[in-house]
Amino acid sequence: MARNGFEMVRYADDFIVLCSSQGQAQAALEQVRRWVEENDLSLHPIKTRQVDASLAGGFDFLGYHFERGMKWPRKKSMDKLKDTVFGPIEAYIRGRLRSILRRRLHKKGRGRGIDNQRWPNAYFSTVGLFSLKQAHAAACRSS
Repeated sequence: MARNGFEMVRYADDFIVLCSSQGQAQAALEQVRRWVEENDLSLHPIKTRQVDASLAGGFDFLGYHFERGMKWPRKKSMDKLKDTVFGPIEAYIRGRLRSILRRRLHKKGRGRGIDNQRWPNAYFSTVGLFSLKQAHAAACRSS
């Protein structure tokens, strides 16, 4: 693509070809189709398209949305991040709190094993520990 004057951005088997005109985009698409056919491959029928990124709508690539010269994480990526990150953060915080509670009983070490039974997750809710997961779920329900 570069030898033929096209700028291409790729990651593994995903790629985009940057063009400055409709004609150039059509020529790039034809070149890609030829190469794909020569190598007994196929283009994804839904993902393969021409997009004018200067207009509303834009396109998604590698977890980002590109539109009108700007980029931002796509909604699906943000939702996935929120669903996977909050749980481990809260688990770490509860573990540290169990360690503090152990020290108050003059015991050494991290809060593990029997401490999870002595101070279960529900205990922290009853004493008012703020939950990121619950706050996120409530925000999703309200919007």
